Amino acid sequence: MSVLPSTDHTIRISAEDDGNTTVALVLHEQVVSFLTIIPLTIAVGQARVQVAGIGGVETLEQHRKKGYSRRVLEASVLHMRRGPAALSMLYGIPDFYPKFGFATAGPEYALQVRSLSPGAPLPEGWTQRRGRPEDGTAIHRLYEQYTSHAVGAVQRPAEGAVWSRLDTTLARTEAGEADECRVVVRPGGGVEGYAWRGSHFWPVNNDFTDQFPQSLVIGEVIANSAPAADAVLAACSIWGASATTAKAEPVKDVVLSFPPQGPLYAASLRRDARLTTSSWPSENFMARTLDVYRLLKALAPELSARRRSLPSAPAATLCLETEIGAANLVITAEDIHFAADGGHEHGPTSRLRLPQTELMRLSLGAMPPDDVLNRLASPPDDRTRTLIEALFPQQHPYLHLADRI
Repeated sequence: MSVLPSTDHTIRISAEDDGNTTVALVLHEQVVSFLTIIPLTIAVGQARVQVAGIGGVETLEQHRKKGYSRRVLEASVLHMRRGPAALSMLYGIPDFYPKFGFATAGPEYALQVRSLSPGAPLPEGWTQRRGRPEDGTAIHRLYEQYTSHAVGAVQRPAEGAVWSRLDTTLARTEAGEADECRVVVRPGGGVEGYAWRGSHFWPVNNDFTDQFPQSLVIGEVIANSAPAADAVLAACSIWGASATTAKAEPVKDVVLSFPPQGPLYAASLRRDARLTTSSWPSENFMARTLDVYRLLKALAPELSARRRSLPSAPAATLCLETEIGAANLVITAEDIHFAADGGHEHGPTSRLRLPQTELMRLSLGAMPPDDVLNRLASPPDDRTRTLIEALFPQQHPYLHLADRI
């Protein structure tokens, strides 16, 4: 535990047994404002990036509007920048977190599956049923396969909170459980997709349920092939046909959340469905860069793979400069390396100055790269622009609802 003193309060930073860190403002021996820093590892294509997630931000009601949350956030950012994480992420309220260097990192997606039917046809030979305890291994495998080259998906430890919650769900035998999980089985046997209501996770139980009160909200759906995706969506239609709202009325549709890519999205284009994309200027899914060199080094496997897929280009060095630091992106004929600012250079050198928030957006593919570059105070030359647009294409960064903090 470390303590940062001040004139009338102290900031206490404590490592917890679960691996999280609590940052608290203590006033007259009472904790009045606090948050939790949660270590995560996310996928960015082939890369794995350490992230410091922020959750549980709260100030006691009688101590609000006194600047205590601001001091806790400032201390937290300083602490995180000294640690191993390359990025910090959170789900924030409007107009508060930008002052601490956070910016929106992508929209929210909601797919409404309509025309519910208890007899919705599954692909020939496929079946759907409630999940069982023995399905846990297959479900873990499906999630890992589905997210292996995603952007933003959390790498879940086998014994972590999310899978422990699923184990509890699968062990239940009563029909109609609020946290039910259903699976689809291919011809000949074998679980190839699942739909987990996940009603105990806060985005499902609050954000999505509040937004869609007449819908059955299913927190996580995974399928890794076209037939499995068709089967999962049919299973959701069957599920929704027998579900009721909190007012005991039949639901009007089933709401799922996943980014607009992959087999499930493709399968939804063949159904009666509506995809809603919602974005905000300064709230919801937000992130910031903590360290430029750590971020680029973590992205090296994915950026190198993107480099190898491009036509040959002359060796070059691109120095990315932000207000929190800089690093060199060293491009060779077949690979990409990284060095701290002033480190190794190779070929002609270009410099790109950009805010750390825009570097975060490029790294996650949160925005079209040409839009990011066009908004810079000093847009790059054509050679640098071509390179950035190729190495940092727009993606669909997405944290599944069960992993949100």
